[in-house]
Amino acid sequence: MMKFMPVLIAGGLLMPASAAQMGTANRFTPDCYFALHCEPTTANDALFAAVVRLVELAERYKAKITFEFTPQWAEMILADEKKVALLRKWQNQGHEVGAHHHPLFHPGGWDGYTDIAPKELHETRTDLFGRSHPRERYLGAMDDFMRLLNRLAAPQRVVTGCFGRLIPPEAAKIPLKVEPIPPGIVYETEGFQEPPRPPSLIGRQHWKLPMFFVGDDARLTELSRKHEETKEGDVVGFVTHAFNFRDAPDVMERWFKFLHSKDPEGKHNKTVSQIMKERLVE
Repeated sequence: MMKFMPVLIAGGLLMPASAAQMGTANRFTPDCYFALHCEPTTANDALFAAVVRLVELAERYKAKITFEFTPQWAEMILADEKKVALLRKWQNQGHEVGAHHHPLFHPGGWDGYTDIAPKELHETRTDLFGRSHPRERYLGAMDDFMRLLNRLAAPQRVVTGCFGRLIPPEAAKIPLKVEPIPPGIVYETEGFQEPPRPPSLIGRQHWKLPMFFVGDDARLTELSRKHEETKEGDVVGFVTHAFNFRDAPDVMERWFKFLHSKDPEGKHNKTVSQIMKERLVE
């Protein structure tokens, strides 16, 4: 059972008592996390090589990565001893293995895992995207999803993930079942352009952290500005895709340089689980 450090839960937000009481801006360095989404359609050697370069860059600037892998990336890595060895090295360096799920209605392609009955799922995909849309193969239930991701993270356990639960506008007229977060996931990164804020408690042991997608200079500039406006207790979440780094590595490096200029020792550049474990006492 978790109990709290000396903090206040203000409106469901986890924040230091001083910030919850004051509610004013402070001159300090906020906790930041960098989440990398590895999509179901991009599990290949070329993009894995790009991830290797990203880790080298993060290490240079004392930043930590929260990898949010889809099952397709898990399968690819587990099938190659050299990739597994690299992943274990990254974990030993303090990076985190998390999960990324593309549900049925995700415009970037379903990853094949769902608890929706197989009889219904292809009808739902057709209603959403039309009969010409690729019909991804059913691969298993969400328990199978978690078993695979935990194999990838072993001996650690996957406690962080992004589950693509934001329903796209084109699906608004179709009745959709938004599936619950799988057991074992405690920290959920969610949003698309969520500004920095404290983690929020959703349920007994389910925390949500904001994430802000960055794929180009305009978004990077906006998030850098928001970083400057943070209040005590806020968390800054930067999320991008492996293919975004491949296509624009300079954008990611500028973010790491920006954080390094604010925090040369990297004391506040953490993984999601590190941020939360430091704010909670088991």
